[in-house]
Amino acid sequence: DILLSSLYDKVVTMDYANISLSQVDSLIDVYASVDEDKREAISRLIKGAKLYSISDDSSAIDELKIAEQNIVDEDEMAGRLYYYLSRVLSVDNPHQSNYYAECLVAWADSREDLHLLALGYKLLMNLEEDIDSATIYRNKAVANFELQGDTLMAEKTNARFAIKFIDHLDADLAINMILPFYNRVGYVRDADALATVYLVNNQVDFAYMYIEQLRNVKGFEFQYYNNMAVYYSQK
Repeated sequence: DILLSSLYDKVVTMDYANISLSQVDSLIDVYASVDEDKREAISRLIKGAKLYSISDDSSAIDELKIAEQNIVDEDEMAGRLYYYLSRVLSVDNPHQSNYYAECLVAWADSREDLHLLALGYKLLMNLEEDIDSATIYRNKAVANFELQGDTLMAEKTNARFAIKFIDHLDADLAINMILPFYNRVGYVRDADALATVYLVNNQVDFAYMYIEQLRNVKGFEFQYYNNMAVYYSQK
């Protein structure tokens, strides 16, 4: 139980680095052998979160769905389960992802859990295709992150919103929403977005600095060469 609690604490804080899948599998075997359904469910949740963190989404869904069979709304771990189910389903099954994001918001709101409530609104923002509705979710997510003093997540929410709706935003607004998070973390995804905004507005000298951040980054080869082609065409 001490080990289970320790591993669950890491999932709650999203610190997966030191979670061993073999260790979790051993816990699952132990609790399954003595019919400890609730503890096995927590172990499955931990394993699903770990698998999601290493991009094994299919296996993560399998583990999280097993966990769901023994976790109900009243349980303390329900909110975290809804969070991971929404995240892991967001690409291949956005309808189900939206369902679990709404479950998370309802769960967190009833318990005044500002952290999970903000994450729930951020998930709904990511899934929403209408900019006006997404703006409402963004505002709620940012407000709750700021209430906790979590400036990093507030900035990340703004950056993700701007990238999602980059074609609908004024250039200066988009840049001001993306730049704080990029300056803090330096994610290449944000550099690509900044490069795109500057190129669209023919500010090639500003764009070049961000285009260079894409050089030799696996998965961003197309963006690099495409942006460079636009850059030289404008020069």
